[in-house]
Amino acid sequence: MVKPMCGWTKCNVAASWVSRSSKSGGAWIARDNNGVALIHSRRAFSNAQDPLTAALISLLWSINDLRSLRMDKIIFETSSYCLRDAFLHPVANAPHRQLITAILNSLKGFVDWRVEHVVPDNNKVASLIAASVTKEHRYQSYVASGASWVSRSSKSGGAWIARDNNGVALIHSRRAFSNAQDPLTAALISLLWSINDLRSLRMDKIIFETSSYCLRDVFLHPVANAPHRQLITANLNSLKGFVDWIVEHVVPDNNKVASLIAASVTN
Repeated sequence: MVKPMCGWTKCNVAASWVSRSSKSGGAWIARDNNGVALIHSRRAFSNAQDPLTAALISLLWSINDLRSLRMDKIIFETSSYCLRDAFLHPVANAPHRQLITAILNSLKGFVDWRVEHVVPDNNKVASLIAASVTKEHRYQSYVASGASWVSRSSKSGGAWIARDNNGVALIHSRRAFSNAQDPLTAALISLLWSINDLRSLRMDKIIFETSSYCLRDVFLHPVANAPHRQLITANLNSLKGFVDWIVEHVVPDNNKVASLIAASVTN
């Protein structure tokens, strides 16, 4: 991932569209000049008749969101080939001209801006989030918590994503931790951090989802994990700060976005 210049923000934008659905999905992730994710969002749109319309709507939405956040120097990155071609050959895309014009007018609200096309691998996290609108139909509010640990590194990574009852991403965060001696410690630290962050945001009814098998096993068999008991106790005590809570284990595919963000610390 190429980091933006100092003073600039990079925003990865993606859209998902399927012909059999009345919904298309959009997502954007804004990162600072250190490559750290600042904030991201996901949204469902109705009545996008083709992939280009979905891509144009998603780009326009991301531009307007970043303007409302008062970010002034932005690099927008997209891996949509039809979107690239629409800007390179606008005359050939007359039915979409109104959306293209709206995008160009909205971009004028920034001090400086660029729209760049990147290979899909450089936009995969935004694409996965956008695709969750059209591929997944999960409407329960939850927090996805991910952790990444490698034996050769002094750092572990954690990430969480909070979504509302419509499945819309509200906010997410990523963080590096030091001296996690094993994957379970990394997972416990990441879960505790996400719990404390969500409490500070005054969210009161939370479902935490994790795909960590070692984390699942430590809550099912806590006596067998005595070295980690202090962290387990801290997690359980912090959970008491919510009105209601659930911690659930999910298959890795249902937690892949949080896991990818966490892995970006250690990869």
